Amino acid sequence: MKKEIEIEKERKDKQKPVQKKKNESRLFSVTS
Repeated sequence: MKKEIEIEKERKDKQKPVQKKKNESRLFSVTS
């Protein structure tokens, strides 16, 4: 599962690096 999340994170980071990073960080905290 972690690998899937990381792959999705990279894909989103490429689309919107700054905005997505903030959202992903929050999601990561909750998911972890």
